[in-house]
Amino acid sequence: MVLRLRPESQLDLEAAARWYESQEQGLGRLFLEQVRVTFHRIRSNPEAYSVG
Repeated sequence: MVLRLRPESQLDLEAAARWYESQEQGLGRLFLEQVRVTFHRIRSNPEAYSVG
């Protein structure tokens, strides 16, 4: 399964990562890693998640 993000969603993720990074060094990276883990779970079992 291919998971596609809209450009504005990608910008939101980048902005959130920058904000977390401004709060504590390394936190932005951890945030993005958790996003990647979640995306992997969605791709692995898309039926487990509702489409909003």
